[in-house]
Amino acid sequence: MRKETTNLYDIRQDANAASYGYAERIYDFGPYTFVEAEDVDGRVLFHIYFEGEYSNLYATSIEQAMIGAIAHGSFPGNREAAGSATREACKILEIEG
Repeated sequence: MRKETTNLYDIRQDANAASYGYAERIYDFGPYTFVEAEDVDGRVLFHIYFEGEYSNLYATSIEQAMIGAIAHGSFPGNREAAGSATREACKILEIEG
């Protein structure tokens, strides 16, 4: 039976272990980690981790994921403000997602 997890250590050991799809690539930027994975519908999504912990957030591009991670770090506990900041920054920078 396949083990499904969001545990970053386990996903680094086995790309098939990710509960959200096969982990194609993992990007580390300071306290942020982004796991590029293809879901069951064939969409490529970038799952966001803060200091190794899964955030339950994802984006459709690495750029959007980076902006979202920074916004959520700037507005801890306020998903609405962070989401709004992410959308506005992506619109200004002309990042689709």
